[in-house]
Amino acid sequence: MISLYVDESGDLGCKEGSSKVFVIGYLVTEKNLRLSKDLKNLRTKLKGRGLNINEFKFNGDKDNVRIGVLSLITQSDIECGYIAVKKEAVKPELKEKPDILYNYLAIHYPLTNIINKYQPNEITYIIDRQSWKKERVDNFMSYIQQKTTWTATRIKYTPPPIKVKRKDSQEEACLQIADYIAGTIFYTVTRQNYKYWDIIKAKFPIEWQQCWYNKWQMA
Repeated sequence: MISLYVDESGDLGCKEGSSKVFVIGYLVTEKNLRLSKDLKNLRTKLKGRGLNINEFKFNGDKDNVRIGVLSLITQSDIECGYIAVKKEAVKPELKEKPDILYNYLAIHYPLTNIINKYQPNEITYIIDRQSWKKERVDNFMSYIQQKTTWTATRIKYTPPPIKVKRKDSQEEACLQIADYIAGTIFYTVTRQNYKYWDIIKAKFPIEWQQCWYNKWQMA
């Protein structure tokens, strides 16, 4: 069974004050319990240094904490991917339908990549619990089932069952790692500063590094 953890950085709004970039970050693992244990050990280690952290979040953590978490990622048995979108590259009709755009980015790319590479017999898709209306949840669930079936059928592979879990990121360590992946890419794109990316870039297969614009590429 493959576990897929997905998170984002930035927003899909197009109003003044909205981010210019939106990023989906994700990780794939078959050993999520091991990763959770490693992150717990890191939290204990940092607590011994006077840092009491309930939840690792890239945007709120200090530099030394970021480096500690990113170093843990490099030692973990996971693969990572991202989709970085510059909003000016998004079609106008999609800008007006952010939920549809989100579903496409958060579902199409990760599922296509892992089905093509792993051909798993089962997938668990884990995402942060958000305050979505029932219609949005239903559309998300419907699309993820359709995309799984379509992608597997296209490569003549029996569509695997897929379970979707919406969890509290404070209670799910791997979602905190997904937050760090998305946050690292967002930081790199918007600041053109590669210090965090350089730590974890080996965990990203080339074909899992996707951008929706041509002016910027990962080094």
